[in-house]
Amino acid sequence: LKFDFRVMPWWLFLLGAVWAGNHKLKQALKRVAARKEECGTRWPCVNWEHRNSLPTLLHRHHAVVKNGHGSEERVIVGVAANAAAGIWRLVCNLKASLKAHGGYDLVIAAVEDEALDVCRVGDHSCFNATAFFDPGNRTGLAVFGTADWVRVTWVKPLFTLAALRLGYSVLMLDADVGFVQDPFRYVFKFDGNIGPPLRTSCDVPGSTVASNTGIVFARATQSVLAFLG
Repeated sequence: LKFDFRVMPWWLFLLGAVWAGNHKLKQALKRVAARKEECGTRWPCVNWEHRNSLPTLLHRHHAVVKNGHGSEERVIVGVAANAAAGIWRLVCNLKASLKAHGGYDLVIAAVEDEALDVCRVGDHSCFNATAFFDPGNRTGLAVFGTADWVRVTWVKPLFTLAALRLGYSVLMLDADVGFVQDPFRYVFKFDGNIGPPLRTSCDVPGSTVASNTGIVFARATQSVLAFLG
């Protein structure tokens, strides 16, 4: 059988032309709406509008996991970030590892206006952590001892405390962390015996007193709230 395009109904060509034009129009309108809502080229904005509401942001991006006692626990995974490109490459790697091993969302505490711009364009799940202090205009790498390092370092306990007060357990991470298995499977395996409500990663393997805040897990107990507060 041969099909002759010349005998196709004229209205079919018209329908195809209208569909193509309508599709392009819809895409154009989405781009206009995205710019109007200030979220880069993405539309609709999913996260940007919640950047100043930590309760809403955490409600949207928390996970419910079973702890070592078999009961459910609401958890948040967080990281602090400035606008340095190197930091965001690490954050993207961290997000990918969390998605691959547990399917967890990552809430990013943006410590300066430039970092919020990155959040806006990518519509990342970011909290406006500039509310904690005057962010200034710094976009350098958070090298030890610099103002950027101090700011990122202080945001971690401030963000953790704010999330704890909202009733969540918090796994707060440095941007250069990555996972090869579900992190909460490891965190909760101690609950049957010791299970302290505030834990950090070990700075010196084998040492019982060395602590590194690159990984911190905190539960909203009275003792932890009083310590961080």
